[in-house]
Amino acid sequence: MDLASEIFGAPWYPESAVEHLDVQGLRLELAQPGDDAHTHLGEAETLAIMIRRDVDGFFVTDDGDARRLARKHGVQVVSTWDLLRLASRCDFVDGDALWGYIQTLRAEKRGGPPGVSGRESFDAWRK
Repeated sequence: MDLASEIFGAPWYPESAVEHLDVQGLRLELAQPGDDAHTHLGEAETLAIMIRRDVDGFFVTDDGDARRLARKHGVQVVSTWDLLRLASRCDFVDGDALWGYIQTLRAEKRGGPPGVSGRESFDAWRK
């Protein structure tokens, strides 16, 4: 985390009135009845900036509704699982360590890679 600012640069925030309006509209598209005004705000801010500034990059989310909204607006989407599989393929993490991460995430009710039910399907998925 100490290198995050060097890797990602300074954070971006909605700046113009148009971006702020886009944020509210996108947040409303993601909101469900009973959600408070801050629910989905981070996703909406990120998408508003990416759409309005025509950012050539990836929106990282595990939220299915946010993923669909991003794709609707032509924004490329990747998930935590995509990033973890890429880390494995680039040898930033070995298979055993990644399998351990997945077990930890599952224990915390954070899901798992699609189609992975055990070590054999995990090994096939990460290739």
